[in-house]
Amino acid sequence: MTPELRAAAQWDEIFSWWLADCFALVNERHAAIDCCERAVEFGFINLPWLSEYEPFLANLRGEPRFVRLMERVRSAVGGVRAVRRPGPPSEGPHPKNVQRHYYPVSPHPGGA
Repeated sequence: MTPELRAAAQWDEIFSWWLADCFALVNERHAAIDCCERAVEFGFINLPWLSEYEPFLANLRGEPRFVRLMERVRSAVGGVRAVRRPGPPSEGPHPKNVQRHYYPVSPHPGGA
């Protein structure tokens, strides 16, 4: 990986997550967790995906540093709410075809 590519990932949560996948796949766990941390710092806090479902991160889940990161994500998730985008009607409480966006929940009425 070039230094330029690694530097570019420092400024985007999705790119950081993708690099985490790449590093995890070649068993560079320290670098993978570094990239995961960066993605989380940018607001990528999809706890179920990171902690359970993302197949490329499976070899990180037993790492103490990754466990601590998931604890931070769990805490961050406690301060956000899901906002459902208008779209076609769906079935069940957790429709698979609905996009969700996460926004920090302000402790002050009216935002800010």
